Amino acid sequence: MRNYRSARPLGRAFTAAGLVGISALSLAPLPAAIAQEASEAPPTGLEEIIVTSRYREENLQTTPLTISAFTGEALELRSLDNLEDIAVVVPNMFIRPNVSNFGPNNTVGLRNVIQVDFLYAFEPATGVYIDDVYHGTLTGSSIDLLDLERVEVLRGPQGTLFGKNSIGGAMRMVSRQPQGDDTGYVEATYGNYDRMDIKGVYDMALSDTLALRVSGVSKHQEGYMEALDFTCDMVRRGTPELAGIGDGVVGYNPDPDGPFGPGRATPIPGVVGSPEDNAFSFPEGQPTNQESCVTGTMGGEDIQAGRIMLRWFPSDNFEINFAADRSDSSEEAPGDALIRGDDPDLFNNWLGDSYLVRWGVSPFLADNRFVPENYYQSYATWADPITGSIWDRHYKHEAEGWSLSFDYDIGENTNMEVIIANRNYLSDWTSDSDFSPFEITTTNNLEDHDQDTYEIRFSGTAANDRLEWTAGAFYYDAASFLGGRVELAQFNFIGFIPEFDQNDKFWTENKSAFFHLVYDLTDRLSVSGGFRSTDEDKKYTFDHTGFLTVTDPLFYGISRDDWKVGVDYAFTDNIFGFVSVATGYRSDGANPRPWTPGQLLPAPGEELENTEVGVKADLLDNRLRINASVYQADYDPRLYSLFGFQCEAFNSPDPGPFYAFGTLPPGNICPPGSGNAGFPAFNWFAYFATSGVTDGVEVELSAYPTENLSIDYSLGVNSFEGDPGPGDPAYIHPTALLQPERNMSAGIQYDFNLTNGGVVSPRLDWFYQSKRTNGPLTVEQVCPQFCNPEYDYFNLRLTYLNANRDLQISLASTNVTDEFWWYQIGADTNTAGIPSRPLTGVPSAPRMWNLSLRKSF
Repeated sequence: MRNYRSARPLGRAFTAAGLVGISALSLAPLPAAIAQEASEAPPTGLEEIIVTSRYREENLQTTPLTISAFTGEALELRSLDNLEDIAVVVPNMFIRPNVSNFGPNNTVGLRNVIQVDFLYAFEPATGVYIDDVYHGTLTGSSIDLLDLERVEVLRGPQGTLFGKNSIGGAMRMVSRQPQGDDTGYVEATYGNYDRMDIKGVYDMALSDTLALRVSGVSKHQEGYMEALDFTCDMVRRGTPELAGIGDGVVGYNPDPDGPFGPGRATPIPGVVGSPEDNAFSFPEGQPTNQESCVTGTMGGEDIQAGRIMLRWFPSDNFEINFAADRSDSSEEAPGDALIRGDDPDLFNNWLGDSYLVRWGVSPFLADNRFVPENYYQSYATWADPITGSIWDRHYKHEAEGWSLSFDYDIGENTNMEVIIANRNYLSDWTSDSDFSPFEITTTNNLEDHDQDTYEIRFSGTAANDRLEWTAGAFYYDAASFLGGRVELAQFNFIGFIPEFDQNDKFWTENKSAFFHLVYDLTDRLSVSGGFRSTDEDKKYTFDHTGFLTVTDPLFYGISRDDWKVGVDYAFTDNIFGFVSVATGYRSDGANPRPWTPGQLLPAPGEELENTEVGVKADLLDNRLRINASVYQADYDPRLYSLFGFQCEAFNSPDPGPFYAFGTLPPGNICPPGSGNAGFPAFNWFAYFATSGVTDGVEVELSAYPTENLSIDYSLGVNSFEGDPGPGDPAYIHPTALLQPERNMSAGIQYDFNLTNGGVVSPRLDWFYQSKRTNGPLTVEQVCPQFCNPEYDYFNLRLTYLNANRDLQISLASTNVTDEFWWYQIGADTNTAGIPSRPLTGVPSAPRMWNLSLRKSF
């Protein structure tokens, strides 16, 4: 048991480790002066890094896992302040902003195991843990890194000690524990786009055995994209007729033989520029600046968050920790861009009936009127000008949670830890993913999630301390709700998809038991093994009022066992190697987009068996650290989806065989013998299981060649190959990339010691990601039409620390050279070479800078 009054705080070891730059598991370097204060001795090389990824304190360099570990200070020095930012420095990790209709949720992938869809019907692929409390959904996993001691990223399946949905790996955020040392800091940050952050932390003793730590943050920044008023901008750009001004149209009348087809509205010509002409136009909003036509911004944030932690030692062998946190965020809609406009054939028919009749807006005719002058602008309004409905363009997320843990030394060699926790959030957001002033595609999502977790772990040693063991049980109970209005005006117009209200409910209960053993055969050779048995039950009630309501809920779930075995050997005191084989799983899901009651079916879960070989070496008199691993994983089953058709009757409980797109006769007429023979088939988004192999190489390097110079580097290389061959519906072409094949990062920092005892530390970081593909998975991914190009960028930071070590001033810039790239972009054409309509993308953030001042006490 560690008494906070007498024991050396864990955080101190991690701060000193920050000297090395990124350890491979690595850390970005801290100024030497900071590290000296933390370690209370001048640095002489790479420092020991302590991790707890196996629920015990271990030296990272002798832990047989592939781990990236970062201190809070290390991430700050690289200008990485959110969980999603960490992916740029972790080999083979992929976290990127999603397209607008997926809201404030990221695409998250690790070693080619990826999750895109935020719906509760699907499970995350990478487990996220906050102080050993599991966060069960993709929504809300983009967490601000506030007052963290460290972040550990475990790559590869973690099916035994962590279990639930950690098939790609696990991310562990470990908060700084109260020390009762009457320390803290206040920090203020100002930057472009009206950025203003305030952070504060204070740690104090309430008694000889009780410590309190309080932390809080307030962050505000305007968005880097502009929302424009369409009519105002058409006038500014000299094309007012595209908004119905000066186009000579003063009214309309129905004409069954008109140019827009039978029953379509036709214009009534009048005097160009007359009051009647100009009045019969799309209404102008209220731009905040008439010259620029700006109505607001996109991509900004406004966040307030706080946490309180209590640490109590009732006795020398008993520790109780309580933590509670809350965050409120109001983020502006993400910065999506319209690159090419909508399908003119469908759009013109809808325009004729819906907008020409009201405002005389001329036919679309593929003129790209809704594509602004640059990618950092949008005509999205989050409004329906016909009904007058206005949606809030801010993505609001309220989250809170608490945890209570009991840590008790039962005897000299046995410890028990109990963790009880609750986390819940309410997320409300609307996407205007057509990026036009009309209501074409608007989806409102209200997400309500509440989860309880209970975990008990026993650990200890036996056999003269040669055997280390851990055993425990885990329980997870969650209830989730997805509501909100979905309005797809174009599709509703042609009767394809009616507008509807979501009222979906989800419930999950997960129970598991696990153990893990490590046995030292010799002082250098160890074997390890683990096992976890899981039983999970789920219920899904589907209700899309106005479209489809399924009266009977779907019950589904899994029962499975996971295992891990490994061997590790210390070749020398500084070179360590390991081999392991491990399994992991992602829970089964459900079809969240059925078109008939029978299509509400379970979606297969996923399994992965990973074989890994790794080496960790500290060389050159402890000044060079190289950690590397190679892995190969059998990914079977792997979930995939296809769009096709059902030919059984609408109310049939069994939807029957799946007919892939293009396999039915023209008009998608059902074949003889089917329940819907002779009539058009029902649409069907179906989910199937396939298989494949993913493999890769990962390298992380840290160098400390001189007392004041630190260098770090990371590299991830991966590939995926699907097993089904050409012609199989699940076929994936070898050129299709589920995530980029390579990602790299590098950083260099030098600490200049000043004569007054202060230190100035400039740092430069470089990040690289290779191309992605975005075409249909079954065809060759020819660039540029099916490629999201590679990109790289630099972050720069200059830090000053005074002689008393209580004042820090930092000037930082992200994307310092103002590079442009696409985080996400659609395929430029279809397989026939016809340009995609619409074509959208998520542009990178431009160069940003900030100045921060921190006062410690």
